[in-house]
Amino acid sequence: MALSYFGKVLRVIFIDDPVLKLICLALSLLLWFYIDGELTGQKDFELQMRPSDIALADSLELAAPDKLPKFKVTVRGPRGQIELWRRENLRFKHKILDNPHPGRNPVNVSTSDVEAENLIVVSVAPLDSASEAVDIVATAAEMKPVRARVRGQPSGFLVGKPIVSPDQVRIKGSRDDINSLDEVWTADIDVSSADHELNLDVPIVERREIGDKIIVFQCPEKVHVTIPVEPVKVPRTQTLDVWARVPPGLAMRIQPQTVEVEVVIEERDFKDPNILSKISLYVEWPSAWDRPKDTNTVLGPVPVQVKFSAPPRVQVRGVKDSPLPTVNVTGALAGGLK
Repeated sequence: MALSYFGKVLRVIFIDDPVLKLICLALSLLLWFYIDGELTGQKDFELQMRPSDIALADSLELAAPDKLPKFKVTVRGPRGQIELWRRENLRFKHKILDNPHPGRNPVNVSTSDVEAENLIVVSVAPLDSASEAVDIVATAAEMKPVRARVRGQPSGFLVGKPIVSPDQVRIKGSRDDINSLDEVWTADIDVSSADHELNLDVPIVERREIGDKIIVFQCPEKVHVTIPVEPVKVPRTQTLDVWARVPPGLAMRIQPQTVEVEVVIEERDFKDPNILSKISLYVEWPSAWDRPKDTNTVLGPVPVQVKFSAPPRVQVRGVKDSPLPTVNVTGALAGGLK
């Protein structure tokens, strides 16, 4: 009895009214596709590989890291979400090339190599033939001399030769490019407003233009650069009076009373109209002389070299960078010289 009832149920489900059942199945499928299409969507994105997406050995590097392959990536997901979705949410998983070597290397990317948050990656295809491979070059690391690049000229100051420490750095790049470099340069150092010695830590410029070729390399370290900056000094020939400096109660006569000297002064101090009045030439009582016994005793004449006092930035010397001149001095008690 139970088997008979079970048979009737199966007959009703699978055999009776087959046309009606097929129509219901078709309507169900159409409804499912309609709902699925209304609730989900697809969107295409352009995705370019980054250097970090390609794993290479230390002895290899990308020949053109700024021109890596581009792909058209189609993703599928909820329509409301995919409309708000951005390319920044799409990324390559770490891609390891098959047997990477110097030269042209094919890049084979599948849907499993692309990560899309909460969406399904439907397809990945290169945008053009150039996106089907990457160029790889062999790398080298060598020590190269460093030159400091200085620009500008401060008014009223002289810029000396830069001192670089260390004077060599290790750079890494394409073996052929590294071999073609004799030296590397620091970033530009502007000294146009400098008024004292500069001490700076400066990076290395990681590119050099040689002819029509631009060579790019890596050098993360900085160098210390010392640049001497000194005021411009100009010599002026001047005729100045010579004054006597004697102990109390003594007198000294000077011949000649004026001498010609060379005043070395910073160019900026020329703007001070009173600078020369701040310079004094003098001679002192000779250390070999004793104090005269009376007003009739006269000492000398003997030659004595002139001395000077001046502001800190002013130097006084003989004409044409010679020693200071000498004058003849005669000494006596005060009132003993006529």
